[in-house]
Amino acid sequence: DGLEVLKNRPRTIVLRTFAKVSGIAGLRVGYIISNADIIREVSKASTVFSVNRLAQRAAIAALDDEDHIEKSVALARASLSRMMEYFDQRGWRYIKAAGNFIFVDVATDTRKVYIDLQKEGVIVRPGFLWKWDNWLRISSGTMEETEVLIEALDKVL
Repeated sequence: DGLEVLKNRPRTIVLRTFAKVSGIAGLRVGYIISNADIIREVSKASTVFSVNRLAQRAAIAALDDEDHIEKSVALARASLSRMMEYFDQRGWRYIKAAGNFIFVDVATDTRKVYIDLQKEGVIVRPGFLWKWDNWLRISSGTMEETEVLIEALDKVL
């Protein structure tokens, strides 16, 4: 829990986003929690990179929509659970998800896998971007999207 860390380490910066769980990922809204000195320094750049008024209102509304957030979290967990079940069947290593994505070792260079998956209509992040050549970063989705992903992985691997 980042807030607990912040209590003991006051120079910590906790970052939060209104991503999939809030249904407004495309608006690129987030916030930081830290000590006053750090916030003051970060705020110097906020006028340049500020969030527009519409996005701000959407973020405030998202904070009050607990039902939507609960449903989004449940869907992400179900999607990720299905992926882990599939990865276990394939014998692939993965890093258990702590958010809305999972990192999996597909045992082959992801430069080609990434392109082949795009041809199947599936967008993932290839690990070679971070020098993890055989790993994919895969976001959760609807259960239908998760099954499309699995079918595409079966086809390209």
